[in-house]
Amino acid sequence: MEKAIKSYKAALKVITHEAMPHYYRLIQHNLGHLHFDENNWQAAYTAYQAALETTETLYTLDEGSAEGKQAELAKNDDLVARASYCLAKLDRFDEAVVTLEQGRTRIFSETYNATLLKMASETEQQNYTEASEQLKILEKEMYKAGQKNTRSRDEVLADLEVARAELSTIVETIRQAVPDFMPKGFNFQSICQLATRLKQPLVYLLTTPKGSLALIVPPNTTTIAEEQVVWLDDFNTKKLKGLLYDTDGKPRYLHLIEILPLLDEQLITPLVERLKQLGYSQAMLIPMDTLNLLPLHADTELTFSFAPSARLLQTALNKTQSYTDAPLSLLGIGNPTAEGQDPLKYGLAEVTAIAALFPQEQSLCENAATRAAVFAALGAKTHIHFSCHGSFDTNDPPNSALYLAGKDRFTVQDLILGRVDLAKTQMVVLAACQTGITDFEKTPNEVIGFSGAFMQAGVPAIISTLWPVDEISTMLLLHRFYEISISLKDNQPPAHAFQQAQYWLRDASAETLIDYSRKITQYLPKRYARHCKIQIKKNGAYEDPYYWAGFVFSGAKLEASK
Repeated sequence: MEKAIKSYKAALKVITHEAMPHYYRLIQHNLGHLHFDENNWQAAYTAYQAALETTETLYTLDEGSAEGKQAELAKNDDLVARASYCLAKLDRFDEAVVTLEQGRTRIFSETYNATLLKMASETEQQNYTEASEQLKILEKEMYKAGQKNTRSRDEVLADLEVARAELSTIVETIRQAVPDFMPKGFNFQSICQLATRLKQPLVYLLTTPKGSLALIVPPNTTTIAEEQVVWLDDFNTKKLKGLLYDTDGKPRYLHLIEILPLLDEQLITPLVERLKQLGYSQAMLIPMDTLNLLPLHADTELTFSFAPSARLLQTALNKTQSYTDAPLSLLGIGNPTAEGQDPLKYGLAEVTAIAALFPQEQSLCENAATRAAVFAALGAKTHIHFSCHGSFDTNDPPNSALYLAGKDRFTVQDLILGRVDLAKTQMVVLAACQTGITDFEKTPNEVIGFSGAFMQAGVPAIISTLWPVDEISTMLLLHRFYEISISLKDNQPPAHAFQQAQYWLRDASAETLIDYSRKITQYLPKRYARHCKIQIKKNGAYEDPYYWAGFVFSGAKLEASK
């Protein structure tokens, strides 16, 4: 170990950030791991930070495809989590939170900024493009500065400072017309303000080979104290992989009866107990990496909702129009006749029954659920409900889709590129398979999936799924959720109402479920009724977490302005 560390340090005297950035990053990456294994937290953090900064430089200078840029970020591996873990070990908790927040949504933010740039004037767009290109040219020149037949480093550096100042001036000018363009750094104070606005703590949850860690950012605070840090030493990346995959590499996380007790004992229960000690009954979880794949909210005393990142949630809340006493309205997309997809047996009943709970509603079902019709109707509704087929594309996450009529699709890319107007939308419910999954194979911290995309588009609350879901249990669960949350009888916070609906489905007797299903299927057209006979033969028919734990509630719905 000592020889390896000595050799890496010697290599860094020759291999520099400026001259050989790819090799420099690799050495700092490996050096950080060596120090991490030895519990040398400061040295490990220094190396990891150098690797992360080099990745940012390489990403910025990369003129290749989106896949190439994604590959640059993928080389960070788990460096963000490890770097934050090191900072926490050094009692630098606030910095650990900021590092985690900054390590997410890099590609997502850049793609969105490119969309916002198109809203600026042609002159501003041209000025920004030219200034950016000039900056890239000078940064590349900096790598070779001082060599034969090149300018000195001081000369290039002077030009770089001028170019950066010019680009900053252009960005500020664009922000005057497009406020969300290239937002300034989301610092710890901003994260604390978001927790205060939500009236609940934000909980950053990460896993490393040494163990896991929860960092709790409570409302009305300016710093994190030791009591708000939960060390979860019994749960590490090896155990996480064991819950996610069998030894042959096949997914294991659907075997919920097996994995939930382990997850609860080693990760969730200690966190819940600490939050209860601090006096909280609900919290917003921001899980890192592949923790996103697990139903961390299942069977807890507390109400957990999720956010891809604090910045994305803040973006959604800022864009959402102030809630008023205007009646709630629903756009329901039910059982689109998607080419190559089997019809949903209960999709039409689900949408029709839910629509009956709203004072205003519009339903686009079967052949009527075209892309053009859906896009035209989106902007005028407070709630949007999709009962359709969906898929997550692991090779190309922005291509993940909800299937509409014929060959039409609604993709993550549509949301990222701002092709739909969701300014009035308070909630989106995705009763489709795998709509809550993000890119967990290549860049899991990029949260490129439907939840993050809808938040970026301005929707503050989303219900989505982690795995393929059962039609009947989905219909019962979501109707019960709307009944609790949306009807005039109960006006509960939606995250809590959704948890109640999940536990209702889990515990309901056969008689209760039969009576409830009859109430829903009465809305079906006669031509469907004979195909939709629901048979529930035993109590606890949907007790298995597979039927209810796959749905996750992301975001929050703030109270109406007084």
